[in-house]
Amino acid sequence: MTEILSIDGSKIDQVLNDIAKLILLLSSRSKKSKNDERLIKQITEIRNRIEDVVLQARLKKSLAVKS
Repeated sequence: MTEILSIDGSKIDQVLNDIAKLILLLSSRSKKSKNDERLIKQITEIRNRIEDVVLQARLKKSLAVKS
């Protein structure tokens, strides 16, 4: 069963921006270990999944409002 949650989109956007800043900070280091590179990749994948879910939710909400 799917549960519908009411959330503040601006807070999610802020979290995604914070994650992007973290990725940039980690990426800007001149010397990166394999662990650093793996961490950057994992954080990026998590951010991308969150963005996908948020976009799907916004699309569903937009379609529901139009109906």
